[in-house]
Amino acid sequence: MSSEPKLVNNQFKPPAKINWLQLIAFPIAGLILYWLLKDQDWTLLYQALKKTKLSLFLLGGAVYTLGFFFTDSWFNHFLWNRIILKISFKEVLKIRAVSIFLMTLFPPLAVITTLGYMVKKKQIKILPMLSANAVLIYSDLWVIIPQLAFALIVLPSLSQWFWVIFFLFCLGLVLGSWFFLFKRGNKYFPRLYQHPIVYGLRILPKPMLPSLIALRALWPVFQVLGHWLALKAVGINPPLPLVILTVVFMTMTTFMPVAVAGFGAPNAVALLFLPYAQNDETIINAYSLLFQACFLVGRLGIGLVFLPSFLKGLLRTDHQIEPALSADSQIYQNFNSEPSDSRKE
Repeated sequence: MSSEPKLVNNQFKPPAKINWLQLIAFPIAGLILYWLLKDQDWTLLYQALKKTKLSLFLLGGAVYTLGFFFTDSWFNHFLWNRIILKISFKEVLKIRAVSIFLMTLFPPLAVITTLGYMVKKKQIKILPMLSANAVLIYSDLWVIIPQLAFALIVLPSLSQWFWVIFFLFCLGLVLGSWFFLFKRGNKYFPRLYQHPIVYGLRILPKPMLPSLIALRALWPVFQVLGHWLALKAVGINPPLPLVILTVVFMTMTTFMPVAVAGFGAPNAVALLFLPYAQNDETIINAYSLLFQACFLVGRLGIGLVFLPSFLKGLLRTDHQIEPALSADSQIYQNFNSEPSDSRKE
């Protein structure tokens, strides 16, 4: 009997209800930008932008944007191929490119795009596919915590609120490891542990974790390098720990419902952290607005490059897949054959 399941057609239907909580990002981002810029002298802001070394700034923006795209795609390709299904890197690039393109319009569209493609084309159930995001977040904790620790140790004068945030991140990592990595959740919370939404974390092999962390750690390298080049271009020269701290929170808030198209909370983060480097607020505003604009244009450009091939692939009618060896057959829809022995446990 073939080890490849033959699947029948299945149509993905996006959620009928809008997640109205996501819409709160628009007024929040708008209020933040208003607060930042209401007293801004626009002539001074324009002059600060004119003094920017544009080629160096654009290089920083390109390093940041392309680093985000390729490391994100590489991570997802590695993860999906080991816990969900076999998929080519080229196909992952298309999926992620269009996802980050739509993310600039409305963040939930990125998730819906990936889910829609994987459900329609690959016959993956929605909740197990969503669980891959939980693995990404868990891997991010392993990467972000050392960055925060480095910045807080070197800059002990930072507000105590940063220590609170650091503690909460550490708590999340400890609880996640206890629950899934050491499988204690199966003993104390079996129903949650067996739920499809945590499928990815539940089956994640321990030997695979260092590789996931290493892949995810590539992204901060591009983050710091991109921001460092852009900061140099506008004449801001903060110490490395401050660059790391700024980058962590600017990036994090870019993808949270406190920003729209990358604007809002990230600009506030820059103004909050970079005055430690004793630069004028006008220069900091110019830097954060221009950098987020570069990231926005970069994501739109990447998405437009891959959009035609993504749509062409989406409209094709073939539905055969090759599951990852460690994948659970229950995450697929409409099996007409039994899973192979290599996937039985």
